[in-house]
Amino acid sequence: MELPVDGIKIDRVVFQQAALDQRFMPLIEGTIATAKMLEIPVVIEGIETLSHLSIARTLNAEYIQGYFVSRPASIPDTLDSAKFKRQLAAYEMRKAARGDSQTANESLRLCLGAKPG
Repeated sequence: MELPVDGIKIDRVVFQQAALDQRFMPLIEGTIATAKMLEIPVVIEGIETLSHLSIARTLNAEYIQGYFVSRPASIPDTLDSAKFKRQLAAYEMRKAARGDSQTANESLRLCLGAKPG
């Protein structure tokens, strides 16, 4: 069975609480382990310090998000960036590997409000 999930995000509040109190770490470790078994990418939100980055690396999540890594950017600036274009190409390859016929560019156009077709 194929789950209709492109990824799992670990919320900033959950991650930062686990960074402060190790009792919560098994929740994140289990989520990441389960996602890896199902080949679902994981994003850890709330990377705001070097310590957070170190913890995220230890957890082996594929992606991180937070002020330590990148400040918020406008949609036009993001869409024009080389990094975004690489990420979009990687997303397209993952979708194709799953047999999804809708291209990443079509998905992006729909997300930005274009009419289907």
